Amino acid sequence: MAETILTIGAIALELGIPVGLLIFMALRPQVRPRAIVILGALFPALCLYGAIAVSYLISRGKSDIFAFYAMWVMTFAPYLAVALGGLALSFLRRPANYWARFGLGVLTTPAAYLAFVLVAKVIPWRAG
Repeated sequence: MAETILTIGAIALELGIPVGLLIFMALRPQVRPRAIVILGALFPALCLYGAIAVSYLISRGKSDIFAFYAMWVMTFAPYLAVALGGLALSFLRRPANYWARFGLGVLTTPAAYLAFVLVAKVIPWRAG
């Protein structure tokens, strides 16, 4: 599989999850309490993506081109781990307030990333 296809797939998934959640929340209000936790968990990563994208656009692709194209592939696995962590905590019934649930999602991010790092250490990775 070509590197470009992997990058496009990572971009589509990493931007598609929040967009899909927002659309799903608009169409089905009863899923908002769960979706808002997942969006909260993805919020720090989306802020990082936004900062790198703005930096890339300001530099007109001269100095930040590597960071812009590499960020999608290099953060793919942690992004999914954080999304799954947000999904796991979205099943909690408390807190009921949307802002508190969003904050719960944001607080999920470091714990989910730590869990990803600990699990990734025990996986027997093989090259090629």
